[in-house]
Amino acid sequence: MNSAFNKLWRNRFTLLALPVALILIVLSISALFALNFDLNAFINFMFVFLLFFLVGMLVWRIKAPISFWNVYIFAEPYNARFHANRGSAYLRRCDYERALQDYTTGLQLRPKAKSLAALHNGRMVLFIQMGRYREALQDAASGVQAGSTGLISAAVIYNRGYIYQKLFMYDLALQDYAWIIQTNQRLTAFAFLSRGLIYAAQGNPLFALQDADASVQRRPRFPATYISRATVHLKFRQYQRALDDANLALTHCKPAVRLSTRRGGNYPYASTVYAHRALAHCGLQNYQAALDDARQAVALAPVYAPNFYALGQTYLAMNTIDQAHRAFSQGFDTDPNEVSNAVLLTWTDMCIGEPTIAQAKFLADAANNYPESEWGHLCRGISAWLYKDYTNARSYLTHAQQLDVTNPHCYFWLAMLHASVEEDELAVSALQRAEQSGLARLLFVPLRYFEQQRPEFYQLRLRSQVTS
Repeated sequence: MNSAFNKLWRNRFTLLALPVALILIVLSISALFALNFDLNAFINFMFVFLLFFLVGMLVWRIKAPISFWNVYIFAEPYNARFHANRGSAYLRRCDYERALQDYTTGLQLRPKAKSLAALHNGRMVLFIQMGRYREALQDAASGVQAGSTGLISAAVIYNRGYIYQKLFMYDLALQDYAWIIQTNQRLTAFAFLSRGLIYAAQGNPLFALQDADASVQRRPRFPATYISRATVHLKFRQYQRALDDANLALTHCKPAVRLSTRRGGNYPYASTVYAHRALAHCGLQNYQAALDDARQAVALAPVYAPNFYALGQTYLAMNTIDQAHRAFSQGFDTDPNEVSNAVLLTWTDMCIGEPTIAQAKFLADAANNYPESEWGHLCRGISAWLYKDYTNARSYLTHAQQLDVTNPHCYFWLAMLHASVEEDELAVSALQRAEQSGLARLLFVPLRYFEQQRPEFYQLRLRSQVTS
């Protein structure tokens, strides 16, 4: 008896809705006969009323989803699917704390397979946006075990691949993306987009551009596909093509397209488009246009650290070291997980002054914010070099270079390592790769270190790199 009552109370939406509906039907029929209404007119009225009611509910769900699901959860608080839907509404608004509460509450209700997978997938996306990739991977495993089918199952697999990519487990990520491409048309464009970036990081421009093109063809109105292709072009120094794609992305940046940041908030996606366009302008030596775009990117999303990275790189291209240093400092303060800003902040310090042990400690600490990334390994490698621990420096720097073979910063620090252990030909070769990959000329200044340590080698092989 007690359990029956609890079951009814847990589903009080149904408990209340059915009697109310029956009462309304009885009253409507009674009024019909009592007032001698025309039956056809009444049916037409009810049809129109129902149509407007359904349209109103749909508009309410689209325009104010949180209040919409608040009503449903109030009526039926033990329905896990309602919590999943409200959690997704909070997530779209980047209200991470409330989204996490709803997803966790829904999972505690022990839902069926489809709702269980949806909840794990939603919390996985939440953790991805917050940069908590290891926790997201745990939800991915649980989401796969839920045994759901259809789009939710495919979304779990795609997001797991994305997590693997963020953790630089490229082989596992490629397996998941290949599965999506073969089995789910709705997510194919995203799989091509992400796989193309992996191919680019591995130094395979042909496959990278093939996937980037396939992504654009499937989602021609989606700005992220153009930005993904622009990123590939930037990695291989195809700056005009990158600029063209950034311009195309900008034309598709509607107000509804928003940018997700680790710190939450609600910012226009156009900010990251301006950041990419700034880097393309830098490559084309359109420095004023680059500066305008980089500043616009920061103004639109002042909590998004990659925008400060683009601003700092623009100042480096313009040979204004102090402003570049300030931009990288603001970027690292904004989001310490964007470790690239920590590397460039310390690097510009070395351009202004001498290398110090304090810098080594700062980089070692900064690497802990995102240790799996190539920038995290670069942090550790530079830190080890500053400590004169050349064995570990070689290990970290080589790993960083392998994670993204297009990153010119890795080649420079490999050159610094090779020069420190008198591997002169390797040092010169690495410097050439750094220059060919587009490293800003100002960032060659730390080579002055060898003016005292190895004066003959510096004069013969390195000085021209610093002064050119």
